[in-house]
Amino acid sequence: MKPTYQVKAWKDDSWWLARVVAASEGADETPLNAITQAKSLAKIEEMAHDLIATILDAEDDTFDVCMEYDLPEDAEALLRDAAGARRWLEAAQSLWQGRSAAAARALTAQGLSLREAAKLLGLSYQRVDQLLQGQAVDDADRAWVAVEVKSYPNTTGAPHREFEPEGRSDLLVVFSRHPGQTDWHRSSSALQEIRERVARAITEPDSARVEAG
Repeated sequence: MKPTYQVKAWKDDSWWLARVVAASEGADETPLNAITQAKSLAKIEEMAHDLIATILDAEDDTFDVCMEYDLPEDAEALLRDAAGARRWLEAAQSLWQGRSAAAARALTAQGLSLREAAKLLGLSYQRVDQLLQGQAVDDADRAWVAVEVKSYPNTTGAPHREFEPEGRSDLLVVFSRHPGQTDWHRSSSALQEIRERVARAITEPDSARVEAG
């Protein structure tokens, strides 16, 4: 896994400045506290890469840089909201596409035509054909993980919630992996622990806590 350097950037009059403020475990700490500058925000990340590469005497692709921008508090809060909303949109889009493709395959396997499957899915038959021709993307290759919570009555009539591939979604939870973190989202045991914590938080809100895994 490549070392990652965290760089903090801020505006100073007409210049953008950037300082290397942290390094991942095991990384060469020589670039820490080094400062660079650029005339535009578009160039500051490139300058930070060049600065670290020069100090390390290394190729640019042998390490990663995680940029953090020091902005006014109100603007930073809105930016976080926008980034979070985009992650939700991407997760929901991927989930919809995967479930729609699964439904289309099941329907056509039962002998329904593309047009009939499209009618049931509320899509054009061209879109259904695209879904059937497409390839699923492994969530392990994404920077986030989406899990669903389902709710339906059990045999006793009391509601309970489980993570199942079918049924109505009551909640979609998205976990974002920060650049430089270990690939915890590739571990089935880690994902199962996340699912169990989320389920407990919903079914036992007074006693359960959802903590970072």
